[in-house]
Parts: sequence; C-alpha cells; structure tokens
Amino acid sequence: MTRQLDWMVPTEEDGCTVKRFLQARGCTTAVLILLKKTQGALTVNGTPVFVTATLAAGDRIAIRLTDETDSAAPEDLRVSVVWEDEDVIVYDKPAGMAVHPTKKIQSGTLANDFAFRAAGEHAVFRPVYRLDRGTTGLVVVAKHKLACAMLEGRIEKEYLSLCEGALPERGVFDGPIAVEETGRLRRVVRADGRPAVTHFERLGRGEDWSMACVWLETGRTHQIRCHFADAGHPLLGDFLYGTETAEWARPALHCGRIRFVHPVTGETVECRSDLPRDMAGFIAKSR
Repeated sequence: MTRQLDWMVPTEEDGCTVKRFLQARGCTTAVLILLKKTQGALTVNGTPVFVTATLAAGDRIAIRLTDETDSAAPEDLRVSVVWEDEDVIVYDKPAGMAVHPTKKIQSGTLANDFAFRAAGEHAVFRPVYRLDRGTTGLVVVAKHKLACAMLEGRIEKEYLSLCEGALPERGVFDGPIAVEETGRLRRVVRADGRPAVTHFERLGRGEDWSMACVWLETGRTHQIRCHFADAGHPLLGDFLYGTETAEWARPALHCGRIRFVHPVTGETVECRSDLPRDMAGFIAKSR
C-alpha cells in the first residue's frame, strides 16, 4: 500500500534539516531508513534530497511510503469496520478470531481480512495493539509505518468485563506481571515481573457476578485477565485463569471504546462498539 504525505515548511522551521522536520512529525528511525532506501521517496519541491538537506520557509516536502506485500493470504471474512481512512482502519473483532496468523492458525484471522481489503495493493498488517483470540471489540490497524509509529502507546482504550464475585465500586490493581515458570502462556502477578496497573469501576452486579469498565496504564499480555484473577475475580469463562463453562467458552472481555489523535490530520477520533450478544444476553438473563 502506497501513501504520500506532504507539508509546507512554516516560517518558524526555516533553516532546519529534513531529518529534524520529519522527526517532529512522528517519523521514526525505521521510517527514515525506509525513505533513504526507496528511490524518489523523499523530495523537496519535487527534487529528491537527503535527510541532511536544509529547508527554507515555503518549501514543499513530500514523502512516499510503500510497503512490501504481507504474507497473510487474503480472505473475505466480512469483519465489521467501524472507522477507516487512508492511514488507519478500526475493526470490531468477533470472538474466536485471532489477530495474527500463527503456526497452527493460517486462516480466519484479522490479518487475512486486511489482506483481502487491500485488494492487491502492497500492504503490511500493523495492528497497533492486539486482543486475545476470545476477546471482542475494537482493534486499531495502521496502514503504514508512520501511522503505526505515531499511534503505538497513544491509544486510549476502555474495556467492559464480566467477572466472578462482587467487585468494589472502583479500584486499582497494581501488581507486576511475569510469565508463569511452568509454561509460556499463563501470566502471574510476581515481584520480578514488569510493572502493570489496571483501573476499574463497577457498572453493575448480579448475585455472583460483576460488570466493570476497565482501563489500563500499561499494556501487558493478559493484563486484565491476570489482575482480575489474582484479586479473586476471574473473568467469566476464562479457561486459563478461571473456569470455562457450557455457557461461557471465552473470557467475558470486550474493548468497547477507543480514542486517539489521528497521526496525519491531528484530529481526535473516537469509536465505540456495543456489547457483544453473549455478554448482553447474560446480563439481561441474570437480571
């Protein structure tokens, strides 16, 4: 997928180098290297230049970002798209769908759907963050390296969860998370782990369950699932940290709202996703 971006050099940046100008607009070292390697990918007033070139006020600087073709096979999976433009796509991922292909799973992933939507263009699948296979909701995918670099770690996310027991009205789980010694999949709260902070606010409760809005300060693997289980409130249906039942075959977790500053336009984008049918149905039935 090819994307061209251009800017007019303002008076206050007269005399700065191309490298400094682009870095101020989110271009990482990886992006700059890509521009160096691609003939004609970096121009000033239509003329190819090096990143060491000096700019003058009024100059028109342009970059062209071209990806190699991704390895995922294109599949029309008809995954719901909540928002899309030339730089970013926001999917509403269903339960049971992996984000990336693995050795065991080569089809039916979000990457396969993205490859189909690219319709033959050069496109590398770049999810800015990942959701577990059983988790539903919003996934932001960058369409080129610049968008990915500018979005990583800068997306505000809210999750909705159903867990066992009676949660307090609000609280914070602050415990470092490490890989469990007996296996590579499960995580545990342990002193030698990486710092992890999870905030929650209870939205409702039943006889033996609670619903919460959850947001994170960090983004560790299985962070919500691990923290809730460690506190004695595993998510409903969580086979890894709690109990899988006939009613729940997946962790009851949904990414319901995301908010970010667009990497090119600077505008604020906010997207929402309704509770999936299984979670909404459970709440209605329990009440």
